[in-house]
Amino acid sequence: MSLTRNFLRIVFSSVALWSTVAAHADVTDTPTVRQFSVPGTQWKVAIPKDNWVIAKEQRRPGDTTVYYVLENEKQGQYFSVFIDKTNNCQNGPTCLTAALKNPAYKNAKDARQFEVGPFTVTQFFIDEFSGYQVKQTNLLAEAYLDGYWIDIHISAVGKERPAPEPLIELLKSVTIN
Repeated sequence: MSLTRNFLRIVFSSVALWSTVAAHADVTDTPTVRQFSVPGTQWKVAIPKDNWVIAKEQRRPGDTTVYYVLENEKQGQYFSVFIDKTNNCQNGPTCLTAALKNPAYKNAKDARQFEVGPFTVTQFFIDEFSGYQVKQTNLLAEAYLDGYWIDIHISAVGKERPAPEPLIELLKSVTIN
């Protein structure tokens, strides 16, 4: 029985490793930037490489959707990028409206909307989540390109509401090319 369990662990580990390798095909690193894409697109979403570590990655079957969560422990920031082939929205403002329907944002406070480069952005704060007191500053940045919804979420958590300016500066450094 123990031999069978060990064999299954090896098989599942191999499958998990292969899945991880396949998912990384959507990430390209240069010495200065980390780029995210969906297979078949002619463009990539890029952020400065800095101290970002990929914490989570997902891909839907059919290679039309990718999702990455990155952490920058040094800066205390989180960055996610979701790229999805869809017609649920057709531009930044309609994609932002769709993104804000996420129940996680129902307690958003002091929201303000603005534009940064190709993104329609909402900045907001969350002071409570699922009954827990938190101090979180958020930016949702939405764009739509060639039939793909590009959803960026940048956040920081602190004892007090983190200043939004560092998050806005990070967003200004995000490119689509």
